[in-house]
Amino acid sequence: MEKIPLGCASEFDDWRYEMIMLNSKLFGITGGDSNRTVDVCGECHLQVVEGDHLFELPREFLRH
Repeated sequence: MEKIPLGCASEFDDWRYEMIMLNSKLFGITGGDSNRTVDVCGECHLQVVEGDHLFELPREFLRH
C-alpha cells in the first residue's frame, strides 16, 4: 500500500493498494490493471481509519 496524492483514490482515503505475486507478476493495483482484485484490500483497511488505515502486528510478533 502507498499513500498517493489527494483525490487519486478517494474511495480508499488516497491509499493505493497493489499485489505482486511470488513470480513477480502484478496481480492488481488500485485504479489500474485488475483493480477489483485489490479493492478487497482497501475495503478491509477501511476498518482501521483511526490508525491511518494501518493494522497493528499481533503482540506475539512485537519485540519487548
